[in-house]
Amino acid sequence: MTSDRPAIYLHIGAMKTGTTFVQQKLIANRDTLERAGVLFPGPRWSQQVRAVQEAVRLDRKDPRIREEARGAWQAMADEMLGHRGTSILSMEFLSFARRRQARRVIGSLAAADVDVVLTVRDISAIIPAQWQTSVHNGSQVSWPDYLRGVRKSVGWRARWGHYLPDSALRSFLQAADIPRMLDVWQRLVPRGRMHVVTVPRPGSEPGLLWRRFATVVGLDPDACSEPPKKTNASIGFASTELLRRVNLELGRQRQTDYNNTVKNFLALESLGARAGLEGRATLDDATRAFAVGWNRRVREAITSSGVHVVGDLDDLPLSVGSDPWGFRAAPDEGQVLDAAALAVEAMDDLVRRRTRRRERREGGIELPTDEPIVASSDRWVDAPDPVGAAAAEIAELCLTAMEHRRHLLALRGAHAEGADDDGPEEGDEG
Repeated sequence: MTSDRPAIYLHIGAMKTGTTFVQQKLIANRDTLERAGVLFPGPRWSQQVRAVQEAVRLDRKDPRIREEARGAWQAMADEMLGHRGTSILSMEFLSFARRRQARRVIGSLAAADVDVVLTVRDISAIIPAQWQTSVHNGSQVSWPDYLRGVRKSVGWRARWGHYLPDSALRSFLQAADIPRMLDVWQRLVPRGRMHVVTVPRPGSEPGLLWRRFATVVGLDPDACSEPPKKTNASIGFASTELLRRVNLELGRQRQTDYNNTVKNFLALESLGARAGLEGRATLDDATRAFAVGWNRRVREAITSSGVHVVGDLDDLPLSVGSDPWGFRAAPDEGQVLDAAALAVEAMDDLVRRRTRRRERREGGIELPTDEPIVASSDRWVDAPDPVGAAAAEIAELCLTAMEHRRHLLALRGAHAEGADDDGPEEGDEG
């Protein structure tokens, strides 16, 4: 017998497990999904972000996020419950939910049949990716300190929450504590409705993650033939270290101010172009050994939970070989300064564009009269701390660009036409 209740799939993450790929694949094939009676809710994926931020209370610190998220979860729930078919919501912040928050989410969808999908990945790949992500969201934690924080999770027995004193440990557990996520969510859905999808190991068949995910949510993977229009941008080791130093200079900023200027523009759009030149952060011996133990713990938790598994637990290897890059506690200073030269030019250009935009809309703004900056890595060579000097200059440009954007947003509120044409905000990650 076929249920006439709506069917809702919650893809809850975890972070750095191919979630952006899955989301972009769903967005690219939205028309195909609609023809098949499948809803990917919200006209923009960012509305799923705001809804989940409200549901798991990640909207507390930034007034703008709090305003945009107000009522967003209930609106999203109503849209899915009103769809007489299948809905798929994919937002990795759901994996942060504690029991009460997850219970509230599932309770708001009580009129539907709800399945929960959790993607999992080899932790040795997640650790460097999560450090990079934490830095381009404002973290000031160095790579060696992050690794030490990760290893503190061995034997961690305290009740996990969002306010652990060690920010590296908090960042790691948000992304990687699969046993906790299983414990929270599988209690809330009937047996057989909690699914784990493993992320294929490097070198696997292209598109295999999508085929696995599509199988779980009842889609024909071949019918969704449009490729993702965006990829998950990343930055290299040197650029991540540079950005960390910039964060030290900036101090704490509102997330919406930071995201559009530093994260989206400086990090992902500008410094992302250097990723192939710089290499990536690699694990030291102690953390490689930790990764083996962590993968074993995750495999045991999945097996003992009895959840439906699509993929292969061997995708979480119990041996981690040496890395051809070797371990480096910090990148080469020359590479960091090369990244800084690009960053200064990019931020100078952004400041000039936002200044001109304010003059067009507001008037009375002094336009730059000097020539655009043309920088090279020897710009800071005479400074006692060249990287520190570069970071300070970049941070000053970032603060100016943020100030201009705040004025443009205020003008947008006062006039019908939009003032902010730097591009849409993609999620404002908390």
